[in-house]
Parts: sequence; structure tokens; C-alpha cells
Amino acid sequence: MNGTNTDREVTSAELPPTFLFGYGSIMWKQDFAYTRSCPCCIAGYTRVFYQGSTDHRGTPGKPGRVVTLLPSDAPDSWVAGIAYELPSDPAALKSILAQLDHRERGGYRRVEVVLHDLHTREPLALPQGALCLCYMATEENSEYLGTATDENIAAQILGSSGDSGPNSEYLFNLAAELRKIQAVDEHVFSIEAAARRILEVRGEQEN
Repeated sequence: MNGTNTDREVTSAELPPTFLFGYGSIMWKQDFAYTRSCPCCIAGYTRVFYQGSTDHRGTPGKPGRVVTLLPSDAPDSWVAGIAYELPSDPAALKSILAQLDHRERGGYRRVEVVLHDLHTREPLALPQGALCLCYMATEENSEYLGTATDENIAAQILGSSGDSGPNSEYLFNLAAELRKIQAVDEHVFSIEAAARRILEVRGEQEN
């Protein structure tokens, strides 16, 4: 009798792909293997410099500020970033996710999202079963700093540094990466402008 052998071993190439959506430092500092990347966006969130950093871009006594995503019902709530397709090999994928969990340990957790085309806003045509993840820090985590004026956020960023370098480097790199993919983020660009005004008054160059 003819039939399908359901006992055969499933290869990694047949597994649904896993994508990681990067909207912060992952856009310029991956430190993990990936097979391809593409600019895209997600809906229903806004990117904000409300998360504290006491390791990568600050210290416990002088925390820096990095971005997280907050849910938003506004119709124009789109966050641009870059999606990375992770290796399909189960062992490699497990190792990368463990590495990312450690990297994003400061209040972030994995969340499943839907990827959209950056320009048409249509959902990306991904293989069936594809898993799309990103890391978000909620308002409940202990390092969450919350809102402040653009000037105060910029001043805090300019005065902070951590294991991964100056907090200002994070801000300016993020703004540069968004421009590379022709994306506009008024919150990020406004804080960048405030930081440059402060540096101009001080007579300093960006770090």
C-alpha cells in the first residue's frame, strides 16, 4: 500500500524559519549569525528612549537610556527596523537565542510580532509557520525609567557610558541606521537634535 512515511527525520531546512526584528542596537551590532536581513516594520507600537541601561550603556549609579517598544493604538504607530533570518539548525538557533536572552537581560523579554513591508505596510510574504520575534522591555521592569523631556533624555544619554560604550554612540548610531533604511522616527530624531544642540553649546563633538 502506498502512503507517506511519517517517521522520516525532518531536516533543519524543512523547519519554519525564525526571524528576529531589531529596532535598536541590533540594527548595527548583531553579534550573531544570520542568513539574510531586510528592512521592515511592525504595527501597533512606538519606539521610546524610556528603558534604563545599567550595563551596556550606563551603570547602576548612572543609568543610560536605550529604546524599547510601547503598545500604541494610534493609526500611524509603525516602528521601522531590520529583520534577520536566523539559522535553521536547531542547535545553532537555540544557542543564538540563549545569547540574545543574555544580551537583552536588562528587563527585556521575547515577543512575537508580525513583519510588514517598510513602504507598502503590507504583511511580508514569509513561509508558512515562520516565527518573528523581537525583544521588548515593559513598563513593569525594574530598569524602566519612563518619560522625560527630549532635552533631559539627551542630557542623560550624553552623560552615561557602560560596558558597550558611550550612550551617545547608541543614540547617534540608531539615528544613522534609521536614515540608511530611509525611515523616519520623530522621537529618535528629536532626541538626537537635542543632543547635538547640547554638544554645540558645550563646544564638543559627538562621541
